[in-house]
Amino acid sequence: MDIKIGLPNTDIIDESVYKSKAEHDDVEKIGSCKNRVHGPSIVFVTEENPQYNADQRYLEISSKNATVICIGDTQEIYFFYYKELSAENKCDVFKGDDKRFINDLQRLPEIESLGIKILNFVRKLAPQGQLHYYEGSQIYVEKPRRFCAIKIQPRDRSLAITVKGLPSVFKDTKKIELKEAWRSFSRFKLSEENQLEEAFEVISQSNVKL
Repeated sequence: MDIKIGLPNTDIIDESVYKSKAEHDDVEKIGSCKNRVHGPSIVFVTEENPQYNADQRYLEISSKNATVICIGDTQEIYFFYYKELSAENKCDVFKGDDKRFINDLQRLPEIESLGIKILNFVRKLAPQGQLHYYEGSQIYVEKPRRFCAIKIQPRDRSLAITVKGLPSVFKDTKKIELKEAWRSFSRFKLSEENQLEEAFEVISQSNVKL
């Protein structure tokens, strides 16, 4: 049975990611899920156009087009729109430490949306990939292809992103500063929305180079 679910007080993170709040009972109305996690709930929606009213901050979803990936222990809930995902590989996205990364971002609201957008972009490049968290270095590495790594930096409220390739092989950037990291890797910091376009371009180039 298809159920229409309305979510007031919903904010748009980017064109395919929305953040809202919902009680556990309301999340379970969207779909059942045995995967319980610390942090926010995550739902994938396969619809062509999100039914979102920006003026009213109101999102409506159809349960037949939604898959609950995990139910968190907070009221926070993210809706990721992946219209290109088929039914058989929906549950393969956001494996490993992807959910941990989303939860860690909650501690830094200043860069939370930046981190979500980066993860969303990376996952579209590599739907079958997953982040792996290294406790010692506190770095999230994209696996298995390792074309980028992300470190959440609370001290200066930024994301330190490492990509494959020396600075000289990337297109010139004006809003992010690429620095040589080690061997054949470069690193840059991301802290502002206006840096995202160049960050996406650099990560895309890193992915292609592998």
